[in-house]
Amino acid sequence: MAAGGSVQVHSSTKRLSTIPAHREPITAMMLHPSNPLHLITSSLDGTIRLWDWVEGRHIKTMKQAGPVLHMVTGRLDKWYIFCTVDSPNSKKSGHSQAIFRLDLAGRSTKMGKLSATPTSLLISPSSTYLVALAANKAYAYRLSKDPKAKPSSVKFVSDQIFTCGAFSPQGKEEWFATGDVKGVIRLWHGLQDAFRQIDAEGADDGKKDKRLPTTSLHWHAHAVAALAFTHSGAQLLSVGEESVLVQWHLASGKREYIPRLGGRPIISLAVKGASRGDEEEWWMGFSDGSVSKVGGSSGHVTQVGQGVKLDPLRPTTSSPYPLAIQPTGHLVVPSSHPSTLQFIDASSSSVSYDLEVAPSNRVARRDDKEIIPVAVEHIAFNRHWMATIEGRQGDEAEGGGDVRTLKIWRYEGGQYKINTQLPRPHGSERITAMALSEYLLTCSSTEAKLWSVRQAKKSDQGEFSPSQ
Repeated sequence: MAAGGSVQVHSSTKRLSTIPAHREPITAMMLHPSNPLHLITSSLDGTIRLWDWVEGRHIKTMKQAGPVLHMVTGRLDKWYIFCTVDSPNSKKSGHSQAIFRLDLAGRSTKMGKLSATPTSLLISPSSTYLVALAANKAYAYRLSKDPKAKPSSVKFVSDQIFTCGAFSPQGKEEWFATGDVKGVIRLWHGLQDAFRQIDAEGADDGKKDKRLPTTSLHWHAHAVAALAFTHSGAQLLSVGEESVLVQWHLASGKREYIPRLGGRPIISLAVKGASRGDEEEWWMGFSDGSVSKVGGSSGHVTQVGQGVKLDPLRPTTSSPYPLAIQPTGHLVVPSSHPSTLQFIDASSSSVSYDLEVAPSNRVARRDDKEIIPVAVEHIAFNRHWMATIEGRQGDEAEGGGDVRTLKIWRYEGGQYKINTQLPRPHGSERITAMALSEYLLTCSSTEAKLWSVRQAKKSDQGEFSPSQ
């Protein structure tokens, strides 16, 4: 998987190595079509690179005219790389998007221009057709073995902006699926008929907008983030902000769901074919950097190579990110959901366990307004205790405004258990600092409070109370 400009190599259960591949974020990544021990990556740094992913060794760099946005491979008389490039030009916009065809030696041929920044690049299983999705148009090219020949092309138009797409892997008629910003999936049929019409007319129809017969599928409330077909082609998988994997049975039109896959948007999707004795696997990447896989037959969900997760929606202008060191040596910061803490083993950059500080209903928004969750704002430790401050938006019954709660946790049995909860420890004021030793100190902009432990009547553990 790609993380920024690096490639992370995983087994089915853990991360094996990290390759610092590019100076800028990686935009596409695939195994070399004729050597599975080699990897091809493209990046916004304007290069396509070849790697030995086993040894982490760089083999070759192919420089492009600008940032490489998308990349696929296809076989005609030999293997080629097809990519979309955002290259500078002399017009007022300063940039233009184009599709290029490269052989594996790096020799490049321009195939055509796009009127908008592409969101996806697709190639058919037989490498007969190449489709670039840009804004609400699908630019379809019929590929030729002669790299110097101008490919036949045609544009198909939709009423919504595309976000992703995938070609069906099976069938005599090659067709593709797209997802759009409104959550609608369309199945596009009739590519062969469209190009037969071009052949009959004896002219390239690429400058005209056309429509293909389509079938619509709709469940997602928000934009479809990624699509993938199962290897049989009988099912289409879709994911998005809802953190749900939707399984569409194309023959019957029915669908199944695997919900609540982490609570954060799913942004990527890939299918690993079944090998002897194993089931097909559906791999998903989340916006917080985590990866999960689902068994195609069993539906069993497994988190892969669990690493540090950060909240992708946290505003960069908010207060400093809460951070503390647990006495056992773990680094403690909020997880991808701000109401949950993750305890990180810094030596291995892995998460030992998560702790939900405030129970949260982790559902997708139903409109354009973002749901503001409970967030952990401060963390402090001593040998046996942990203190947390969490904040949330109060409802009208509570007088509105920000509501903060002080929670005291006792460490026992290898985990923290809630001991004491104190709502509004400083009234309506924001807490600016907190420290914990024998006593707990909390500060707002106008006052400081010192909290001590007192013996509870029905407990030998004690509880915290304010001491003036």
